[in-house]
Amino acid sequence: MPLYRVKIYKSFKGRAGAANQWSNEYAIESNDALDGSAIVTAVMKLVNFEKGFHLQNINFMRAVLSTYARESSRSDPTAFRVIELTGTGGADLPTTTETNILAICLRVKFGAVTGRGGQKYYRGCVTEAMVTAGTDGAPSLVSPPYGFDATAGNLLTQLGTGVLMTPNTKDTSGETAHEVTAISISGLSIHKTHVRRKKKDSGGVDASTVIETLGSLAVGAASVAAFFLSDGASAAPEIAVAARPIASRIITALRTFIESGGQL
Repeated sequence: MPLYRVKIYKSFKGRAGAANQWSNEYAIESNDALDGSAIVTAVMKLVNFEKGFHLQNINFMRAVLSTYARESSRSDPTAFRVIELTGTGGADLPTTTETNILAICLRVKFGAVTGRGGQKYYRGCVTEAMVTAGTDGAPSLVSPPYGFDATAGNLLTQLGTGVLMTPNTKDTSGETAHEVTAISISGLSIHKTHVRRKKKDSGGVDASTVIETLGSLAVGAASVAAFFLSDGASAAPEIAVAARPIASRIITALRTFIESGGQL
């Protein structure tokens, strides 16, 4: 049965630009063609699953459906289909607590009876009221996101048997995908921005190297500026004055580079 890749793109309400978008990815099996209606129905069930526990200030933008190469651990699509989405998350947005929209991810386990399971990380569904600091300082979950239990419980039933699969990675049995049979919360994770790395071509520049270099310089310059604006301000204020614009320019350049898709 053909295996397809589904990526659901979201953004924080009121913010534009590629740097403020993110996605979660799924693998589904279907006998339907890429341009068929049945596969769209399956995709929309995944969208509704996510909407059920994301907050109301998260926009759902589009779903990208593509073919998937079974023999590889990486996607090798030969065809794409874009499904434009509307609406926001359906979970109520608290009015008395701060929302951890982009800083903390809900870590969810997608388990399989055999073979390797998978983990997914969801942004925009955890609020301050749901989180507490553990004994080791790491965040822990006090209560599950609004609507998660209901939507997770319904998803596999609605999709039916043999549709939602684990990531397309080979295991010791030689199989490349296994059916997801259980969905459960496994904890929280601090979000780290992921940037897709472009391949280095002849005569071009390795975008991953540029991103890593700019990122390191930005973090370093910002740290120096922050230090000398606080404890070290009286000792060497001229360094703080010099570091702040450098950090600002590097961060701006990095953001522009990311939003342009890695074009130099």
